[in-house]
Amino acid sequence: DSLPVLPPIVRVSHVVKYPDILPEAEQEALDIIGVIRDSIVTGVSTLENLARKYSEDVGSAQTGGRYESMALGDLVPEFAAIAARIDPGELSQPFKSPFGYHILRVNERVGDVVDFSHILINIDRSRSDPSKAISELAVLRDSILTYDIPFELIARRHSEEEISAEIGGRVMDPSTGDRDLFVDVLGADWKATTDTLEIGQISQPAEVTLLDGNQAWHIVLLQRKVPTHRVDIETDYARIESLALETKRAEEMRRWLDLLREEVFVELHGTASDMSSKFDSTTASN
Repeated sequence: DSLPVLPPIVRVSHVVKYPDILPEAEQEALDIIGVIRDSIVTGVSTLENLARKYSEDVGSAQTGGRYESMALGDLVPEFAAIAARIDPGELSQPFKSPFGYHILRVNERVGDVVDFSHILINIDRSRSDPSKAISELAVLRDSILTYDIPFELIARRHSEEEISAEIGGRVMDPSTGDRDLFVDVLGADWKATTDTLEIGQISQPAEVTLLDGNQAWHIVLLQRKVPTHRVDIETDYARIESLALETKRAEEMRRWLDLLREEVFVELHGTASDMSSKFDSTTASN
């Protein structure tokens, strides 16, 4: 009874379709990025200031939209094509990537490595029409069930979530690669779908919040289901092994840090009275 209790665990694969964004949502994002570009070109403001105010790229907004030493091959193709083509200092026309609408200025380019600044305006994906995605998923589900087509093959050919499509639709923990996932961690959408399935069954099309936070529709193949249970060496061996490895790594890191502390020499400049007065003033201010 001293063993911990684990919540329900599932192993799933899925085929994902994104809903069609309404044209007015696309146009709104394009209009906004166009106005921002005009403000830069006419000298009303700078790219850096407007990036801090309006860019929806959280990774660069606070630094004025700047990225340094980025390999073109690490950028999405639409972005890389513009970054490779325009001259340093030139401000691009608005263009679309999977993230939304951008404007881009290359600050420096050496071979295939670029420093650039950009502004991103997201497209409001909540303003969408899911009817096409739902109907396509329904057809794919019927094809699997009627013609006995492997789910993995359908996922590779038709799923629009690249990270899972490449591996036949398999859903994994992005940080560990673990395929046995806690239902509670996946979220309410996943729970509502997997609760209706037996092992080997495929769900009807259902709306879902993906692990990357995007909204989509999918069909789900349930491959394993373990109810709430106490830790068991047979059903939880892989998870126990993973936790043991993590514990071992943490212990090795602590040991390495202890050795490092013994070897690193820290030189303090100033007299003992100087150090004492600085410490006293610091503690007094706190």
